[in-house]
Amino acid sequence: MSALAPRWASPALILCLLAGCAAGLPGAGEPGATPSARSWRVAARPEAAPVEPLSRPGVAPESGERHLEATPDGPAPGPVKAAELEEIGFADIDEEGLALFRAEDWRPDAGLPHTEARAAFLARSRAVSAAAQRHRAARTRFDQVDNLLQLVRLFDSFAFDLRTDATTPVVMPKGAPWPPLGMEAVRSRLIEADVQASQGRFAREVLEALLSFEESFQEFVYQVESESVSVARIDLAATALSSAQGAYRAGRADLTGVLQAQARLDEWREVHRSTEERVVAARQRLAAALDLPGAALDGVSVFLDTPPSDVPARPALLEGVARSAPELKIGRAMAERAALMVALVERRLLPDLSPGAALSRDGDTPRAMPPWRFASGAPYLVELRLMQEAAEESLAAAERSVPAEAAARFSALSDVARRLELESSAQLDRAGQSVETAEASYRAGRIGYSELDRALRANLEVGLNVHRLRRDLEVARARLLVTTGKGVEQ
Repeated sequence: MSALAPRWASPALILCLLAGCAAGLPGAGEPGATPSARSWRVAARPEAAPVEPLSRPGVAPESGERHLEATPDGPAPGPVKAAELEEIGFADIDEEGLALFRAEDWRPDAGLPHTEARAAFLARSRAVSAAAQRHRAARTRFDQVDNLLQLVRLFDSFAFDLRTDATTPVVMPKGAPWPPLGMEAVRSRLIEADVQASQGRFAREVLEALLSFEESFQEFVYQVESESVSVARIDLAATALSSAQGAYRAGRADLTGVLQAQARLDEWREVHRSTEERVVAARQRLAAALDLPGAALDGVSVFLDTPPSDVPARPALLEGVARSAPELKIGRAMAERAALMVALVERRLLPDLSPGAALSRDGDTPRAMPPWRFASGAPYLVELRLMQEAAEESLAAAERSVPAEAAARFSALSDVARRLELESSAQLDRAGQSVETAEASYRAGRIGYSELDRALRANLEVGLNVHRLRRDLEVARARLLVTTGKGVEQ
């Protein structure tokens, strides 16, 4: 009997099978007919193939060649999906909203609030779409590996004498625990670790893209407000010039005040032209972030539609970092993967008598390992152990550096929030009162133009600083989320 024949096959059965196969070949029974190599490929000829080729459900095969798909229903290509965003913590937008913003003819109305612009960015951003595609590619690759391992493992289990040496046969004693022990469990955990690492990278890339969006959006809002302040500054300078001219004609002031007021008005008009150019640049930058033409935001009012949210408490922040920081998720997954690779190679090189790890088809006799297996694989095992130590060191470093970086960014966020609260209440009121008092005193001749000019500049700087701090607050919050991940913003 052939060494390749299964143990249960008798010589009579083998002869019977061969006779039956030969009878079905082209030219069988003819004198001197010899089956050719092509005639053995029965499935390669559709007209003679008794077995349909394996293919995607609902799709007709292009030829009679046998082919096998590891993932019959893989993820479809395209922009990011709502389920993918929810997977990394963005649960405030649904698939219908994404489809609405993703339409080719979508353009913002007369007003574009921050929440709508943010949702449109997630739907239309090519950076977010590219990150989603990379995550899908990783998950699809892992699914294919897992499915192929399952198929080869089943083949090895039912045809032990023809086994591929690619897997351990699935032979589990009655009442064995689940998940299964042995190399198949290690491979499954390896795939899970790869998926976790890919998920962490996907979250990090989306948060970094959102940081870039926040910088573009907040800069545009700030420049628009700066343009408004610049217009108000010109109006105040014109009013001050008129007051200086009136005081000069009335004999209450000399010509110096008039010349100073005229110089200040000319200066602020030049500053206003520069501000208009910055508004145009910021508008085009935001349009590019939303994947829109440069002129799509012309005449559109962009504004913040929600008040600043509260700064998270420091203990909650540190707890959130340990739970949801993308860098820590990636580090933990890579450290686990390195340890699993060591365990996988050790199971291949070293004897293992645990159930399901190195047992024969009958499940009762340990397999004898070739004597050269350990000698040829030991250097690779040493390399994997060094890589495991490196991954563990990287994880330990990240567990210290990521909370420290989060604490530094939290301090910056808290500082901006405190200064914004101060500027937007007491300072702004006092600056407005100071302008009214200074203008009345100047008209009465009690102060000169220099004192009036200082009051005007202080009032406008306070108003502009409020908008600047609001911009810095939102950008600092987005920068903090890149470090901490979603879940600690509230």
